[in-house]
Amino acid sequence: MEMERHDSIQYVVACMATHAYLAKKIVKGQHRLDDYFSLSYHKKQSLKTFFKEHGDRFLATAMLMEDKRWCDLIDVIRYTAMIIHQNDLKKYWLRYLHQFQLRSVIPGTSLKESILFLTFLLSLPEVVGIKRAVIEYELYKNKALDFDFKEEDNRVDWVDVKKNSLIMHINPSLIMKKFDFCISKIIKNIPLYQSVQSDLLQVSGTEIIVFYKVMQSNIAKVITIQNTLHDILLDISERGFSDKDDISKRGLMNMLFRKNLIYTP
Repeated sequence: MEMERHDSIQYVVACMATHAYLAKKIVKGQHRLDDYFSLSYHKKQSLKTFFKEHGDRFLATAMLMEDKRWCDLIDVIRYTAMIIHQNDLKKYWLRYLHQFQLRSVIPGTSLKESILFLTFLLSLPEVVGIKRAVIEYELYKNKALDFDFKEEDNRVDWVDVKKNSLIMHINPSLIMKKFDFCISKIIKNIPLYQSVQSDLLQVSGTEIIVFYKVMQSNIAKVITIQNTLHDILLDISERGFSDKDDISKRGLMNMLFRKNLIYTP
């Protein structure tokens, strides 16, 4: 007969330390440990004794850790933090935290946390128009920056794209997005949003933006492209490009190569 497996005390404490909201419910007796963990009688008693004697200090530490997550997050969502009032953004943060289960793995970096949080914001029905566009812009930029190139991608030979029979592929971190606003001008004007009337951000028109990470670096770049280049990049992403295919495009391919938008395997 297989023995029942129990959670370790170390695991329980680690989970609660990174989920201050639920930890408070347990320490204050509003929720039971049994609701979240499988514990032997002796482990459960040990934890109850620990929280009885050190519960307030434990909660204070958990709250400090949660506050640090919040401060680190703000550093990597600076456009979103300027377009949404701080009080409202903090309320959204608390709603975001409450969706985590006690056993949920906490994002390992503030950048990964930002991707989850911005995705959560975009799921809210009230996030529309300019705010939605800005959040999408920041989400795609952070996704590109967080991209982890495979080992074979990092072994790219940076050779002259004019060599014969050279095959070129799209940068795997690249994200293309068509916005219903001139988003680059909106981003430029965001610092004025809180102090000047918001009609500064009402920039009509559409814009195609490319987000990508420069290989062998920790730099994300953002550029505006025209429809023609958008179609070319889509074509390269689907079938690659050989300089024998279309000699007239060599100059364009050379430019894309220098900007790290394409690479040679």
